[in-house]
Amino acid sequence: MSKFLLQTADILEKTAAYLERIDSEKIAAKQEAQQKQAHALAEKISDATGMRVEDELLSKLAELSPEVQDVISRIAGGDPVESMGGPSETTKVASAGGIGPAEASFLSFLTS
Repeated sequence: MSKFLLQTADILEKTAAYLERIDSEKIAAKQEAQQKQAHALAEKISDATGMRVEDELLSKLAELSPEVQDVISRIAGGDPVESMGGPSETTKVASAGGIGPAEASFLSFLTS
């Protein structure tokens, strides 16, 4: 019976080691992706400010959630601004040449 218990314990130890390895690989992949995003964000911040991003700030950027990183990336000038459209035609509203004598007199009073 003790040989069976030793084999069972060995199988359980190998299973635990396998599961730990899989978990550590997932964590390492996640951290690597966060570091890549943090480096890209640091480049955008550096381009926007003209200053080098320190290692301490880089580690803090890596710890941020993807949503917060996305907001900072947009603020730092990540994507070009989409045009909302322009006026269909330009209309001249007022000009200095078309004022009457009363307005010209008042304007000269204000500027003197």
